[in-house]
Amino acid sequence: MKASTIKSAVLTIALIGGASIMNAAGSTSLSEMTSAEIISLLPEASSAIVNSESTVSDTKDAITLSGEDLITKAYGMLPAVNSKEATIGLSETMMNLTPSEEQNNLWLDSSDGFSISYNGMTPDVSALVRLDNDSISDYGFFFLFPYSDVEKKYATLDQSDFSKTMLQEFEDMGLDLGANPYTEDLFEVTGDYTDNFVAMRLIDDQDGERYILMLSVEPNAISEADRATVD
Repeated sequence: MKASTIKSAVLTIALIGGASIMNAAGSTSLSEMTSAEIISLLPEASSAIVNSESTVSDTKDAITLSGEDLITKAYGMLPAVNSKEATIGLSETMMNLTPSEEQNNLWLDSSDGFSISYNGMTPDVSALVRLDNDSISDYGFFFLFPYSDVEKKYATLDQSDFSKTMLQEFEDMGLDLGANPYTEDLFEVTGDYTDNFVAMRLIDDQDGERYILMLSVEPNAISEADRATVD
């Protein structure tokens, strides 16, 4: 990661505070969850042993998305202001996929046919839309890089290439990303883009033998008051 990508921890902490206030009342945003809570959200890791030189494969049916798509659109495809009914309906119309519902969470997973191609890379992914009062409160993508003891080095290279490529694109887009030096994750950076609060975290789920790269977004979470506080 280039030094210019990382700003001071003060910016990160200030933005986290601002986003927390603006998040739906009574809920914990994805960016605020602990690593254990994030791991518990996801389906259990596959027991299949990684037996290739790369954990990232090509998928011809994958939806090609940019970093901007991932930040500005739920599932990388849908307006972030949708209701629950509209989110489900547009998912069926645009992707021929029906999100699975769990309380106020709407999921799309690789196991259900949801696949994202980012810069030619297609790791397994789970995508989540969270609702509050029938509107989207935040959404996220969990890119998964499974590993075995023998072939962990390949997963490490894959997640590193994927993460660096995404961070570089975000920098090129003008995101001011601040690193959290106190995180227990492998890394955590936060920033904002067109008033969307963005968090990116890399977690090593050792029990599940996988890396989890989480990209989460809280739409319209950054106010002018937050910006004034940071400045």
